[in-house]
Amino acid sequence: MELLMKITIALAAGIALMGLPSCFQAANNNDPINTILKNHNGNAVIMFHKSDCPYSGYLSPIFDQVGRNYGGKLYFHKITLTSGSQNMFKQKYGFSTFPTVAYFKNNKLVKKHGSGNRTYTAGKIQGHVGNIYKL
Repeated sequence: MELLMKITIALAAGIALMGLPSCFQAANNNDPINTILKNHNGNAVIMFHKSDCPYSGYLSPIFDQVGRNYGGKLYFHKITLTSGSQNMFKQKYGFSTFPTVAYFKNNKLVKKHGSGNRTYTAGKIQGHVGNIYKL
């Protein structure tokens, strides 16, 4: 079913992206990352997650909290993957676990980490943000 091929865009802190459709068709190779980076000067922190993954559920509010802490200085975004879309992102960005937090700077992926356990706290993500973006 086509619904399984959609990537649902969930926005951290309720921020709407202008001009970005709410869903993308993985079958058409639409990748929201390029649009996100274009709209945010090439800098963004993106969490790839699955709605049925318990670790994604744990990390999601932590990711949202860190995004709020930066108050618009850096764009935080979540992409909910379906079974039909996850392989495209796994192959393109080289991750294998959910959730994965990816740090893009100057339009390039500069760091990524998974969280298959409960060790990623707000402080650890903020530490990565501080080191990468000097905020």
